Amino acid sequence: MESLGIKIVKLLLAVSLAGGPVFAVPPSFHGAFLSQGTELRRGLPGLGENAIPAWFGEYRFTIPEGPSSFSVWATNEGLYFSPQEWTSRTWGTLRGLEKNDPRGTLVVLPTPQGFVGGQWNVFFLIPPTKKPASPGASVENVLFRAYVDRFTYFLANVQRVSDVSLPALIEF
Repeated sequence: MESLGIKIVKLLLAVSLAGGPVFAVPPSFHGAFLSQGTELRRGLPGLGENAIPAWFGEYRFTIPEGPSSFSVWATNEGLYFSPQEWTSRTWGTLRGLEKNDPRGTLVVLPTPQGFVGGQWNVFFLIPPTKKPASPGASVENVLFRAYVDRFTYFLANVQRVSDVSLPALIEF
């Protein structure tokens, strides 16, 4: 069985040979891949009009369960979440905040402290279609844990905030 590293090398080679933004994911890959990003943007969802800087990415799932795509914003800016608008919730062992949005469900999960730029908040926008009804062992529980683990791994290996990037592949 090929390691994730070999899969990534093959993927990057396929993209470079294609000469464009074509993204080839190995058929055996089970998870989500970055289809757009990492881009520095201004404005976080769910916080009203704002110009808060954040790294943005759009992901596509390679699994039939759950939503087909989701968006991510990651910021190390200090934020205030109104308890009237955001609900405290857990996903597996992760604790975060959730808010309904016209575009879907917003979820905010903090990273542990101690990384470049301090604590980070990762915003997920999960589209309303195909969102699992039960919060038990849903694809979101697995996705959020895998994503936060992979993103904090990236944070642990950079020296400057400008070097932060979102993971290209989230395997679960």
